Amino acid sequence: MNSLNNFVYVALVEMHTLAGGLLRFFTRFPYSHITFSFYENLESCHAVQTLNEHTPLIANYVNENPSYYVINNNKQKKVRIAKYKIPLTEEEKKNIEEFINEYRNDTEYLYNMFSAGTSLVLGGFRIHKTMICGEFVAKILTFISSVKFPKPYYKMFPKDFYKFLVEYK
Repeated sequence: MNSLNNFVYVALVEMHTLAGGLLRFFTRFPYSHITFSFYENLESCHAVQTLNEHTPLIANYVNENPSYYVINNNKQKKVRIAKYKIPLTEEEKKNIEEFINEYRNDTEYLYNMFSAGTSLVLGGFRIHKTMICGEFVAKILTFISSVKFPKPYYKMFPKDFYKFLVEYK
């Protein structure tokens, strides 16, 4: 039986990186990154992001922990996080875990820097085997039958999640 005793936690994060600062400046929105976890305390988060703040174009799947958000250049910073709790079934959780494993082990996946770089003008677009953080989390949420998107998952950005996930706050 598929019981709703599992949750996925989606977190919008204010990242203190150059790319995060630029995104916050141009969008006038406090959050510049999105990630998700199966743990309420966000102990282990899954995301697509830059692997190093000094190389913003080199990015892919990462397993984050909360200290990543608050420590930048060896300085601790205050970070805003908006967290959402979304119920899911055992089968949906299993499907998400399978997708994560496939994504993590597929060396052909790249960061969708073209969509990220033109998102403010073009609103995001899909390129085969590429993703950005919002697209990755949105793809994860497509496995949850109760989540209905207001637009295609690959066009979802942090500001969109903030509005559309309000019922899961």
